[in-house]
Amino acid sequence: MRILVCVKRVPMTGGKIVLSDDAQAIETKHLGFTISPHEECGVEEAVRLIEANGGESVVLTLGPSEAEEQLRDAMALGADRVSILKAVIGRGLALTAGGLLVGVAGSLALTRVMSSLLYQTSAHDPLAYLASVFLFTAAALLASYLPARKATRIDPCDALRAE
Repeated sequence: MRILVCVKRVPMTGGKIVLSDDAQAIETKHLGFTISPHEECGVEEAVRLIEANGGESVVLTLGPSEAEEQLRDAMALGADRVSILKAVIGRGLALTAGGLLVGVAGSLALTRVMSSLLYQTSAHDPLAYLASVFLFTAAALLASYLPARKATRIDPCDALRAE
């Protein structure tokens, strides 16, 4: 049995919430964060079910990389694995999209120069453009996913030691 528990990072109760100078955002510099009490119960129940029936419990958050502290708390409660997805992969995809836009626009702008350098291919070949976009996107996804996966494998002993 595999159980997935999704958690979010919420401000600690009793913490003073301060607005930024322009009053458009919350200053999080001195604000403590924790797991929501309801989600903490979810993690505890997942651990109980796994202990009773066997399997693995995974805690997932879609928050920033600073949410690692909350994932350490989940590990301390007994979760087998934890994962932060949005931070690393989201930034990687945003950079990839920007790079692809600039690259395709640049290659379209330089078609006259490129046409003399290409062998048996048109400078406007849509298959070549699609293949290069697919290849670069796949490489960028892999380059974002592998470090993110490695970073999410937090050892329970290290998690407790960091506290």
